[in-house]
Amino acid sequence: MPGGIVGVRMSQQGLRTIVLEDAPAKDSEWKIVVIGKDKTELLDVNFLAGKGVYEKSDLLSERFGKKAGCITIGPAGENLLFASGIACSDPHGVCSRYAGRGGLGAVMGSKRIIAMVILDDGEERPQYADKQAFQEASKRIVTLLKENPVSTKFTKYGTAAMVDICQALKVLPTRNFTSGTMEGAEKINAQTMHDTIKERGGEGRTQHACMNPCAIQCSNVYPDQDGKLLCSPIEYETMALMGSNLCLKNLDTIAKMNRIANDAGVDTLDCGAAIGLAMEVGLAEFGDGEAAITMMEEILNVTPLGRILGSGVKIAAKVLGVRHVPHVLGQAIPAYEPRGTKGMAVTYLSSPKGADHTFGFTLRDEEDPITKEGKVALSKKFQLIGFKNGRNGDV
Repeated sequence: MPGGIVGVRMSQQGLRTIVLEDAPAKDSEWKIVVIGKDKTELLDVNFLAGKGVYEKSDLLSERFGKKAGCITIGPAGENLLFASGIACSDPHGVCSRYAGRGGLGAVMGSKRIIAMVILDDGEERPQYADKQAFQEASKRIVTLLKENPVSTKFTKYGTAAMVDICQALKVLPTRNFTSGTMEGAEKINAQTMHDTIKERGGEGRTQHACMNPCAIQCSNVYPDQDGKLLCSPIEYETMALMGSNLCLKNLDTIAKMNRIANDAGVDTLDCGAAIGLAMEVGLAEFGDGEAAITMMEEILNVTPLGRILGSGVKIAAKVLGVRHVPHVLGQAIPAYEPRGTKGMAVTYLSSPKGADHTFGFTLRDEEDPITKEGKVALSKKFQLIGFKNGRNGDV
């Protein structure tokens, strides 16, 4: 689950998963699924069709309350674009926590389900074998996290801390994955984002919990120049694929692109990679922030170009005629240049999901990322850990 409150609301209803079977006719009315302790309903909501995720989120919160857990798709998912994701409610009732990869939004759209709502009336609660022992263990884990230099760095800077790390290791995707470093990367790194948020104040937050409770709180709220919320959160993967990969050196530009992606309901990685292809064939110059924002608006408005870019990097490459395409099994390569980190390269190539950094992340354990020795075993180790955790329902 990508953060937010949906997982909690599901558990309170006694649910581990929600299955949508079969597909209705393409011209069927749009529905929402509403799950409560007493019943599950299918409601007609054609009035939501075509609206952005933020407006849908507001309308759903008005009707069902901000404490309800909502799963929503945007215009991209409604139009079955392959880079579409699903947006989940954060603790403030805003659908901005994304399960972005793999085209999940298109799957929901094919079912003619525009949103799912899990009401805040569930009565299921955890059953402890030993509540005191559990609480004591939880306190020890929180203490360890607060004392660990890696986790404390992520508390202060969030995943944006990876910009400087990847730049130093020469694995920061740049110019459509033709380089591992970007001149001027310090303009979009964690320190710059931290200082910008502090200077602007207002609704900005350098530290933010995407779900309650969270000991690390690595999320953020990035404000505009007037201190009003512009985007929450901006993660490293987006800073790389929509930043360095496009040679963009302005955090405001990246934040605007991120917000449009959230509203359209698309994966920032796949769309950032697709825009990189568009720049390579000359639809815009690398470093042109206004053009990049315009391309994101094309996706939001589902224009012909928007459909191409919103279909992900593989399809965009076929349409645009690009041969240098950063993907594995149709999934855009994440923000770790595989030629500079052989362990991640093995993960991308061997994972059944294609280029996936969440299932077999080796970079932190690679003493010499550029060498090949031992990387197959290292990737296998972390993929097995991920498989075991996933099988047991822990991730």
